[in-house]
Amino acid sequence: MGQPRLEVTVLTPAGPAGVAVIELHGPDLTRVLGRVGVSCPTPGELRLAHLCVGEERLDEALICGRTADRVELHVHGSVPLVQEIMEILGAGLAALDGAQLALEEACWQAMSSAPSEVGARIALGQSEGLLRSELQRLMELSDGGLGSGLADLCEKGTRAKRWLHPTRVALQGPPNAGKSTLFNALVGHTRVVTSEEAGTTRDPILEATCLAGWPVELVDTAGLRPVGAGSLEGRGQDLGQRLADQAEVVFHLVPFGDAVEVPERTHKLITHGDRAGAPDSVIDALHDPLGASQHVGRLLGEILDTGPAWDFSWAVPCTMGQRDLVQRAASMEDPAGARSLIAAALASPSG
Repeated sequence: MGQPRLEVTVLTPAGPAGVAVIELHGPDLTRVLGRVGVSCPTPGELRLAHLCVGEERLDEALICGRTADRVELHVHGSVPLVQEIMEILGAGLAALDGAQLALEEACWQAMSSAPSEVGARIALGQSEGLLRSELQRLMELSDGGLGSGLADLCEKGTRAKRWLHPTRVALQGPPNAGKSTLFNALVGHTRVVTSEEAGTTRDPILEATCLAGWPVELVDTAGLRPVGAGSLEGRGQDLGQRLADQAEVVFHLVPFGDAVEVPERTHKLITHGDRAGAPDSVIDALHDPLGASQHVGRLLGEILDTGPAWDFSWAVPCTMGQRDLVQRAASMEDPAGARSLIAAALASPSG
């Protein structure tokens, strides 16, 4: 058997935190702790210490002697600080632990800016190493299993983008079709002034919200009707049309009973108007804003075809660098090349 070696491990989860706990276990603790200017504690001792390299003070930490060969350093939980301390201690696992901290940092940042709860859960799972664990599992499969597993990750990554990047959804239709009333119902507050007077909405309005959990950038546009060339209302219609052309999903609202042909690539929504006895497929955002919002959310889910949130796998690539890595590996015809790429990424601080 070989000689035991010192092991250095970060005991706390990866990512920024108030405190990070670094454990040193093995022989030669006095020499290794001396690299950060700290003397080795006796078992059961707890004291405040300043971690220093030369004249540079790294951090103020609590040092705890667990046993004769096991010591804990309780330091501030900054990711770059923890990585620097690990590198200075110079143990065999320092490079790997530092790489993991750096790899998951981008996912932690993605979580803090995620536009939906599901998106935050995806990023949180990856900040805790779920994608890394999934890639390690795939590496243990046969060549065929590796290929199909990487293809599945690519597909999941495409769907995951829906939860992390808002989909632009535009509302279009003739004046008084209920666009602004529906817009207010979907964002959950009175964002746009509504009136029975045609042409109330002139400039397009954009608002970030979630529909049935999916993050969207919702656009309310001016009512479509013939107006004078160069008029203020006409310019508003032109701007709204440009934004609708950039939208991935366009709902064209039509008052109940009106025979209106909607443009291609749009999805027809029938609004209640003043008619009674309307079928269930007709929405009434004025009198039933919650029902109208739920109906539009269901339609959006069918259009986006992302699958329900509760069935979603969190082990998917969520940052651009991760998606590029998985796509490159999946596109390789040589399984050995794919394995080498993944192995290098797992061992690399950049991921």
